[in-house]
Amino acid sequence: MEQKTEHRAHEEHTKKLYRSRKDKIVAGVAAGIAEYFSIDPIIARLVFFILIFTSGGFMFLVYIVLAIVVPQEPGEEMADRKESLKGFVEGVSEKAETLASEFQERRDHVRDSYNRKRTIAGIILVGIGLVALLNEFFPVHWFRWSVVWPSALVILGAMILFRK
Repeated sequence: MEQKTEHRAHEEHTKKLYRSRKDKIVAGVAAGIAEYFSIDPIIARLVFFILIFTSGGFMFLVYIVLAIVVPQEPGEEMADRKESLKGFVEGVSEKAETLASEFQERRDHVRDSYNRKRTIAGIILVGIGLVALLNEFFPVHWFRWSVVWPSALVILGAMILFRK
Protein backbone atom coordinates (compact mmCIF):
# COMPACT_ATOMS: atom_id res chain seq x y z
CA MET A 1 0.00 0.00 0.00
CA GLU A 2 2.78 2.37 0.93
CA GLN A 3 4.58 1.57 -2.32
CA LYS A 4 1.49 2.57 -4.42
CA THR A 5 1.27 5.90 -2.58
CA GLU A 6 4.96 6.56 -3.26
CA HIS A 7 4.49 5.63 -6.94
CA ARG A 8 1.53 8.04 -7.26
CA ALA A 9 3.48 10.84 -5.56
CA HIS A 10 6.41 10.17 -7.89
CA GLU A 11 4.11 10.41 -10.96
CA GLU A 12 2.67 13.73 -9.77
CA HIS A 13 6.16 15.26 -9.47
CA THR A 14 7.48 13.79 -12.71
CA LYS A 15 7.31 16.27 -15.54
CA LYS A 16 6.22 15.10 -18.96
CA LEU A 17 7.05 16.80 -22.21
CA TYR A 18 3.98 17.80 -24.20
CA ARG A 19 3.37 20.07 -27.16
CA SER A 20 1.58 23.11 -25.84
CA ARG A 21 -2.03 23.72 -26.81
CA LYS A 22 -2.49 27.20 -25.43
CA ASP A 23 0.78 28.91 -26.41
CA LYS A 24 1.64 27.35 -29.74
CA ILE A 25 2.56 29.14 -32.94
CA VAL A 26 3.39 26.27 -35.30
CA ALA A 27 3.10 22.89 -33.56
CA GLY A 28 3.60 23.85 -29.91
CA VAL A 29 6.99 22.16 -29.60
CA ALA A 30 8.95 25.23 -28.46
CA ALA A 31 6.21 26.26 -26.03
CA GLY A 32 6.05 22.70 -24.66
CA ILE A 33 9.82 22.65 -24.13
CA ALA A 34 9.55 26.06 -22.46
CA GLU A 35 6.88 24.73 -20.08
CA TYR A 36 8.97 21.65 -19.36
CA PHE A 37 12.06 23.69 -18.44
CA SER A 38 10.02 26.54 -16.87
CA ILE A 39 11.33 29.24 -19.20
CA ASP A 40 9.64 31.87 -21.31
CA PRO A 41 8.32 30.42 -24.61
CA ILE A 42 9.84 33.34 -26.52
CA ILE A 43 13.30 32.28 -25.39
CA ALA A 44 12.67 28.70 -26.55
CA ARG A 45 11.40 29.96 -29.91
CA LEU A 46 14.42 32.23 -30.36
CA VAL A 47 16.77 29.36 -29.54
CA PHE A 48 15.01 27.12 -32.07
CA PHE A 49 15.07 29.90 -34.68
CA ILE A 50 18.77 30.58 -34.21
CA LEU A 51 19.65 26.88 -34.17
CA ILE A 52 17.72 26.25 -37.37
CA PHE A 53 19.98 28.67 -39.24
CA THR A 54 23.23 27.84 -37.47
CA SER A 55 22.79 24.07 -37.84
CA GLY A 56 22.25 24.21 -41.57
CA GLY A 57 18.59 23.25 -41.21
CA PHE A 58 19.19 20.17 -39.02
CA MET A 59 17.17 21.68 -36.15
CA PHE A 60 14.26 22.12 -38.54
CA LEU A 61 14.22 18.35 -38.99
CA VAL A 62 14.49 17.90 -35.21
CA TYR A 63 11.51 20.23 -34.77
CA ILE A 64 9.45 18.22 -37.26
CA VAL A 65 10.36 14.94 -35.52
CA LEU A 66 9.45 16.43 -32.14
CA ALA A 67 6.15 17.68 -33.55
CA ILE A 68 5.37 14.12 -34.64
CA VAL A 69 6.74 12.23 -31.63
CA VAL A 70 5.88 14.47 -28.66
CA PRO A 71 2.21 14.13 -27.68
CA GLN A 72 -0.05 17.14 -27.47
CA GLU A 73 -0.92 18.49 -24.04
CA PRO A 74 -4.11 16.86 -22.70
CA GLY A 75 -7.16 19.12 -22.71
CA GLU A 76 -10.14 20.23 -24.73
CA GLU A 77 -8.89 19.68 -28.21
CA MET A 78 -11.67 21.16 -30.31
CA ALA A 79 -12.09 24.40 -28.35
CA ASP A 80 -8.33 24.95 -28.44
CA ARG A 81 -8.17 24.29 -32.15
CA LYS A 82 -10.98 26.73 -32.88
CA GLU A 83 -9.38 29.39 -30.68
CA SER A 84 -5.97 28.78 -32.21
CA LEU A 85 -7.36 28.86 -35.73
CA LYS A 86 -9.29 32.04 -34.99
CA GLY A 87 -6.17 33.72 -33.62
CA PHE A 88 -4.13 32.52 -36.59
CA VAL A 89 -6.71 33.79 -39.09
CA GLU A 90 -6.91 37.16 -37.35
CA GLY A 91 -3.10 37.46 -37.32
CA VAL A 92 -2.81 36.53 -40.98
CA SER A 93 -5.64 38.89 -41.86
CA GLU A 94 -3.98 41.81 -40.06
CA LYS A 95 -0.63 41.11 -41.69
CA ALA A 96 -2.24 40.76 -45.12
CA GLU A 97 -4.01 44.11 -44.70
CA THR A 98 -0.76 45.74 -43.60
CA LEU A 99 1.14 44.29 -46.54
CA ALA A 100 -1.61 45.32 -48.95
CA SER A 101 -1.56 48.92 -47.73
CA GLU A 102 2.25 49.07 -47.87
CA PHE A 103 2.19 47.60 -51.38
CA GLN A 104 -0.44 50.14 -52.45
CA GLU A 105 1.64 53.03 -51.07
CA ARG A 106 4.77 51.81 -52.85
CA ARG A 107 2.88 51.22 -56.08
CA ASP A 108 1.42 54.73 -55.95
CA HIS A 109 4.88 56.17 -55.30
CA VAL A 110 6.38 54.25 -58.25
CA ARG A 111 3.47 55.26 -60.47
CA ASP A 112 3.85 58.94 -59.54
CA SER A 113 7.60 58.79 -60.15
CA TYR A 114 7.08 57.06 -63.49
CA ASN A 115 4.44 59.61 -64.58
CA ARG A 116 6.70 62.51 -63.59
CA LYS A 117 9.64 61.08 -65.58
CA ARG A 118 7.37 60.34 -68.51
CA THR A 119 6.07 63.92 -68.52
CA ILE A 120 9.59 65.36 -68.44
CA ALA A 121 10.71 63.09 -71.29
CA GLY A 122 7.64 64.08 -73.32
CA ILE A 123 8.30 67.80 -72.81
CA ILE A 124 11.94 67.37 -73.87
CA LEU A 125 10.98 65.45 -77.02
CA VAL A 126 8.29 67.98 -77.98
CA GLY A 127 10.79 70.83 -77.40
CA ILE A 128 13.44 69.21 -79.61
CA GLY A 129 10.83 68.49 -82.29
CA LEU A 130 9.57 72.09 -82.24
CA VAL A 131 13.12 73.47 -82.53
CA ALA A 132 13.86 71.14 -85.46
CA LEU A 133 10.56 72.01 -87.17
CA LEU A 134 11.04 75.74 -86.72
CA ASN A 135 14.59 75.43 -88.05
CA GLU A 136 13.19 73.83 -91.23
CA PHE A 137 10.66 76.61 -91.85
CA PHE A 138 12.75 79.51 -90.59
CA PRO A 139 16.40 78.55 -90.94
CA VAL A 140 18.62 80.27 -88.46
CA HIS A 141 22.30 80.28 -89.21
CA TRP A 142 23.35 80.35 -85.60
CA PHE A 143 21.45 77.10 -84.77
CA ARG A 144 23.55 73.94 -85.31
CA TRP A 145 22.62 70.37 -84.36
CA SER A 146 26.29 69.65 -83.71
CA VAL A 147 26.00 71.88 -80.62
CA VAL A 148 22.45 70.92 -79.55
CA TRP A 149 23.07 67.17 -79.06
CA PRO A 150 26.15 67.49 -76.82
CA SER A 151 24.41 70.24 -74.84
CA ALA A 152 21.31 68.07 -74.39
CA LEU A 153 23.46 65.16 -73.20
CA VAL A 154 25.32 67.39 -70.69
CA ILE A 155 22.03 68.77 -69.31
CA LEU A 156 20.47 65.29 -69.12
CA GLY A 157 23.54 63.87 -67.35
CA ALA A 158 23.55 66.76 -64.84
CA MET A 159 19.86 66.19 -64.13
CA ILE A 160 20.53 62.51 -63.41
CA LEU A 161 23.54 63.22 -61.19
CA PHE A 162 22.00 66.01 -59.12
CA ARG A 163 18.58 64.46 -58.71
CA LYS A 164 17.61 63.63 -55.11
